[in-house]
Amino acid sequence: MEIVGWLFIALFVLISLLALWRFLGLRAQGTQVLIRRMPSRDTRGWRHGVIRYRGDLLDFYQLRSVSPKPDVTFERSGFALKGRREQTTFEQRFMESNRRILVVETKRGEFEWAVDSHTEMALLAWVESAPTQPLQRMDVKTAQKYFKDK
Repeated sequence: MEIVGWLFIALFVLISLLALWRFLGLRAQGTQVLIRRMPSRDTRGWRHGVIRYRGDLLDFYQLRSVSPKPDVTFERSGFALKGRREQTTFEQRFMESNRRILVVETKRGEFEWAVDSHTEMALLAWVESAPTQPLQRMDVKTAQKYFKDK
């Protein structure tokens, strides 16, 4: 029974350290946002979290999670800002007043993001700085064959 007790304590310490790292470490290194998947009823579904940019990927870490991995990863190639809106009266009860709601379309579906002005500018810059799709050139023989067939 003593071994089971020590294993339980070790597991508790490990989970506590992961939660502490997630809460303190990520908050210092990322940008705070609120995200919810659409369609959503009323004002439900908002999740507090932190985003971190990683090249062409954007990782969302939900604050109420202890996993060391991101809860959602968004790809820049499938990320589009569709619109903006102001907070509703009910949303003003639990959001900071300087937050604006962005409507975002991704490969994972439509989301709403509540962000401040600095985060909105950074997100827009990240989306707009996506590289264009490279053009593939045909070699001469393939081009000749292509045009002969037509």
